Amino acid sequence: MNLLIVGVFLLIFAIVTVTRTFMTESRQPEPNKAEVALDEDKAIRHFSEALTFKTISYQDRTAFDYPEFERFIEFLEDTYPAVHQQLEVEKVNDYALIYKWSGSESGKKPIGLTSHYDVAPVLEGTEANWEQGPFSGTVTDGEIWGRGTLDDKIGVIGILEAAEHLLEEGYAPKRDVYFMFGFDEEIGGDEGAA
Repeated sequence: MNLLIVGVFLLIFAIVTVTRTFMTESRQPEPNKAEVALDEDKAIRHFSEALTFKTISYQDRTAFDYPEFERFIEFLEDTYPAVHQQLEVEKVNDYALIYKWSGSESGKKPIGLTSHYDVAPVLEGTEANWEQGPFSGTVTDGEIWGRGTLDDKIGVIGILEAAEHLLEEGYAPKRDVYFMFGFDEEIGGDEGAA
C-alpha cells in the first residue's frame, strides 16, 4: 500500500511539474536590438594579437614569465586608450586589473564583469597536435587560433572592445561598472580573483 501511495505521489508531482513547465511564460525582457557599427576587422586584429602573449599560469609561481604579463598589460593600455584615460585602473598584486567606470548615479548597485587573461600551459608532448601554434593568434578560414580563445582572453578583449567603443561614442553609464581581470585563475586565482 505504501508503495502505491508513493507511486501516486510521484505521478502527481511529475504531471504538475510538466504542466507548470509548459504553462509558465518567460520573464526575460525583450532585448534591445540596437545596431552597433563596430570595426570587426580591428577587433579581430586586437584579439589575435592578445593571443600571442604567453601569459601562462604555472602551479609553480616561480615559473611565471612576469615580463610577459607586463607586456600584455602594456598592450591593453596601447590598444584601448580611451579606457585607460577615462576609467580608474588599479593593479592588485601587480597583475590583476580592476577598472572602475564611474556612473552618473553611483548610489545605484554597481555592475561587475570578470574575466582572466592567463592561460594553462600547453601539455608537454601535445605541441604537434596544434594545427596552428598555440600562441600564434592565427586567423584562418574564419577561425582564430591560440591559447585563450575560449578560456578566457576572449572575455577580457570583448569587454574592453565594447568599453572602448562606448567611450568613443560618448556613452556614460548610470551606475558604476567594474571590470575585473585576473592573472592566475588557471591555478585557483589566489592572487587575482581572491
